[in-house]
Amino acid sequence: MKKKLISIIAAAAVAAACMPAYGATPIQELKDKGVINGFEDGYLHEEYNLTRAQAITIILRSTGFDDSKWYKAEIDKFTDVPISHWASGYVYKGVSLDMVNGVSDEEYLPESNVTYEQALKLLVCLLGYADESLSYPDGYINKANDLGLLKDVSAEIGEELTRGKFAALVFNAINCADKDGVKLVDALDAELKDEYDEYEEYEMYPTGAGMVYEDGAASGTLVERASDTSLRGGGGGSAKTAASAAVPSIDGTEHIPEIIIDPEYPDIDYPDQITPGQLTAGRWSDYEHYDFWEGLMQNQEYSEMQRKWEIPIDINRVSPDPDESEDILDLMFTIDTTGSMGDELRYIKEELKDVVIRLDTNVRLSCNYYRDTTDSYTVKSFPFTTNVDKVVSQISRQYASGGGDYEEAVDLALLDSVNEHDWSVSARSRLLFLVLDAPPHFTQEVVNNIQIAVNSAVEKGIHIIPVASSGVDKKTEFFLRSLALATGGTYVFLTDDSGIGYSHIEPTIGSYDVEYLNDLLLKIIKEYIGQDYDIQIDDPEPTDDPVVTEEPEEPEETEQPIPTVEPIETEEPTEEPVITEEPTETEKPEPTEEPEPEGETEEELPEG
Repeated sequence: MKKKLISIIAAAAVAAACMPAYGATPIQELKDKGVINGFEDGYLHEEYNLTRAQAITIILRSTGFDDSKWYKAEIDKFTDVPISHWASGYVYKGVSLDMVNGVSDEEYLPESNVTYEQALKLLVCLLGYADESLSYPDGYINKANDLGLLKDVSAEIGEELTRGKFAALVFNAINCADKDGVKLVDALDAELKDEYDEYEEYEMYPTGAGMVYEDGAASGTLVERASDTSLRGGGGGSAKTAASAAVPSIDGTEHIPEIIIDPEYPDIDYPDQITPGQLTAGRWSDYEHYDFWEGLMQNQEYSEMQRKWEIPIDINRVSPDPDESEDILDLMFTIDTTGSMGDELRYIKEELKDVVIRLDTNVRLSCNYYRDTTDSYTVKSFPFTTNVDKVVSQISRQYASGGGDYEEAVDLALLDSVNEHDWSVSARSRLLFLVLDAPPHFTQEVVNNIQIAVNSAVEKGIHIIPVASSGVDKKTEFFLRSLALATGGTYVFLTDDSGIGYSHIEPTIGSYDVEYLNDLLLKIIKEYIGQDYDIQIDDPEPTDDPVVTEEPEEPEETEQPIPTVEPIETEEPTEEPVITEEPTETEKPEPTEEPEPEGETEEELPEG
């Protein structure tokens, strides 16, 4: 009896330690944290039931995970949860974490209402306490009670939970410590503030033309670009201290940043507002014009530029995209963010954001950023996601800084992009846009890294599409074209027609059209996934055919850049269904009943 009393007191102490006082209802608290959504009528409708798909969605969002089409190739798919299902990402993420399983090997029943015991199993697993010793459902219910998850919640086995009761269980769970002693609410808050410390503080400093932030100081360092110097090519630049001035920091204290003059860069006069549809570009596919490429390789100078990197080119190795594939596109942007990209990066960001927003297909996005090995980061990578808003926000927060020499860590960025991301094996296409203005360092290790990345890309069916910015020289051009040719990609290059940024070399190719970069990228993407490109474009005038056997002269600077055209208005893309909403009727919908054969035991009920 004494032993039993002690265990009851201990369980009560755990529950009391877990539970804060409610300042509002649990469902309102979760709404404030972005875990659960309201309805179009403005109400949360606590009395509605919620489905198994909605339940796993809310639970995973409580940890900061928010991706409606997260994908992992080796997970067996349920027939009733295709990748196109609005909650497929949450369901399969739950499967990968051993938090949830189906009612059978083939069915998950995403639209069936979640029951009391299913919800408790999910939450116990979320906190890391699930093991084989826990029986279903009694073992999970007892464990949930020990953890304090049942505070202010009254329900019975088999009961289909309302949104209000389920929210109370989730709220209790995220305010408890998991098995490692970490409160989930702290992890959630940290996820919601992802990148805040680095980028919000950076944005607080007043910047004008020619000012960028240098890495290194805890609160950021300003870099001033002098305007009385000549243009230079790609790569970062060195810095020299000039002056300092106090500015407020995030915590309210004053910070005196180091203002640095970099003589390598001229002043950049950015407009107050940058809109997409300004940068101009062309494209050339050596894969489609292989005879032309072979002709170039007869020129010793060009041949040496290609052989330098030992990139294995065999167009017979390039695998076409699968004929039978899932209705999803894997799209990655890997972007050089060193200081020399400062003349065009702000424009490029707007072009890429416009492309992402205008895509009208199921797409998984990943944006990755790199500098050099001596900078604050070498590669900053983000996993694939279908959260377009999150990707657009990430792109917006990038800025040019660092570098120090012409070459950058291109090889490490490629290795990460190709091998450290969960590329779908059955996507309609896998595209890697590499945006840069400088080559890799030239060492044997780097050459080996590039060979590994290219071979892996070919094996995975990833098409590398370089986007050459200002500063790319002729040797870098052939390096990038080799990457594209080896992987079945195409070569994209910015042109001087826009009048934006430093000068761009003329590529050694056949005839091409000059187009606006955002429209061109969207056209390329649609070509790879087999969609018609039916958007009307005002193309700038095409250039003349350059001489292919000699170094082309630098194009003369145009007196007036091509006027900016406003991007064509399209309909707003259809939003993903709100993941926690039931139908918008004011009346409570009829619950979905799960068929229960006679004589079914409690252990045979669908688990969470």
